[in-house]
Amino acid sequence: MGTSFSDIAALVSGVVQGSGIGTLLFFTYINELAFIYESHDIKIKLFVDDFKLYIQIVDDADVAQMQQAIDALVDWATEWQLSISINKYCVLNVARLSHDTYLQY
Repeated sequence: MGTSFSDIAALVSGVVQGSGIGTLLFFTYINELAFIYESHDIKIKLFVDDFKLYIQIVDDADVAQMQQAIDALVDWATEWQLSISINKYCVLNVARLSHDTYLQY
């Protein structure tokens, strides 16, 4: 056995886009998010390279719970060297109250 080492190289996480098995590999890769959000009592739906999370927000405690879940996502993505596509982010508000009422909240 020799004592030589290969050159240091920066590694990027992820799977090859467009590959036949890439979708399955990526889903396996991000499946941990379901367990993370389950621990925060947040519902999550995974589909290929996208996911949706949702919760009923009725008070400040629910807002804090959602923020903790988002923080957990940021921590997970940082650990696994994945970027979050902020430009694909959106919020859907389903409520009986008017939009103006939420602005006052």
